[in-house]
Amino acid sequence: MINGPLAGATLHELLERDPERLLGSRTVRLAGPRFPLLIKFLDCSNPLDAQVHHSDALAQQRGLTDPGKTEAW
Repeated sequence: MINGPLAGATLHELLERDPERLLGSRTVRLAGPRFPLLIKFLDCSNPLDAQVHHSDALAQQRGLTDPGKTEAW
């Protein structure tokens, strides 16, 4: 709602307030209270190098707080 109790709140503020309600408990358990979406815009006028992301297992092995990456094509 435009005029509801959360009117004017940013996504960051909403995530701080109640991450499980916004993202779900499973997502918060796996990724923490951060919005699990990254959007990239690529200028592909030239060939791009292949990008490799670590898996969840490798991230855990290296002690990284950021889980492995998933991508949709």
